[in-house]
Amino acid sequence: VERAAYAHLNVILFQVRGQADALYTPGLEPRSALLGRNPDWDPLAEIIARAHEQGIEVHAWLNVYPVALGALPAAWLQPRPMVHEFNALYGNQWLLWQGGKPMQPGANEYLWANPAHPAVVERVVAVCSDLLARYELDGLHLDYVRYAGAALAYDPVSNRAYASAAAETPSLSRADWQRAQVTGLVERVSREAL
Repeated sequence: VERAAYAHLNVILFQVRGQADALYTPGLEPRSALLGRNPDWDPLAEIIARAHEQGIEVHAWLNVYPVALGALPAAWLQPRPMVHEFNALYGNQWLLWQGGKPMQPGANEYLWANPAHPAVVERVVAVCSDLLARYELDGLHLDYVRYAGAALAYDPVSNRAYASAAAETPSLSRADWQRAQVTGLVERVSREAL
């Protein structure tokens, strides 16, 4: 904050969600392992207080669809990690698929949630709403608010949803349908979370 003020910056984008975890006092998702073991430390509250004293806005930066990087988080964490909660509720239907199979976490690769799955949309909107209700944020920055790749949208949920939409609008391309899934989430966040 001191460096930002010295440089006459007026906004700080502060990452609060890397892979369905909380870089702040947890609400709906577990505390990020990046924060260490001090459960009383809330870096988001601290940066907001310091930045606002300097007249600097703080925008929460969320990675929207990535849910794990490398190894999966521990299943015992509370709140329960999205990857374990959603696997229990939806099997592998909530993930993006590659080559006819659900994505698997890679060593240095994200595991991605499916933008077309309704529960994924609900979770992201709820996380944004929770952040804005509990913190004096000046804005939200949605990152990774896209498909991980055009070939990764051929999961059973997306296939059924696209087939239904294409039956109603035969000229609808798969790419346009994918863009509509992402746009729909952003519209919901804008309408419901703010």
